[in-house]
Amino acid sequence: NYWGSSLSSHHPDAQKSGLKSVDVQLLNLNRLLLERTIPGDWVMVKMDIEGSEFDVLPCLAKAPSATLIDRLYMEEHSPSWSLGGGSKQAFDDAKALLKQRGIDVPPYFSQTL
Repeated sequence: NYWGSSLSSHHPDAQKSGLKSVDVQLLNLNRLLLERTIPGDWVMVKMDIEGSEFDVLPCLAKAPSATLIDRLYMEEHSPSWSLGGGSKQAFDDAKALLKQRGIDVPPYFSQTL
């Protein structure tokens, strides 16, 4: 069991597993927000996507759907685990933009058992 598994082959747990693949269903966060929430909802997103946050956050920060989020708990991992080549600077800029747009993004890290 590799708790920190990732889409990235560079992730340590992916390496430990011998790069064993497991099929998982992915979803588009912007689409989920637009189709399943309304402006009156209180929406919390917990994002622990093992490096893909460097790819997702810049897109999310610019999307109209981002303003539907009230609080975003997000673990930050190594940018080297990004599949799309997202940079630390683009990630930091996106996080700042989300905060400017009124989204609460508190520091967050979930301790592994």
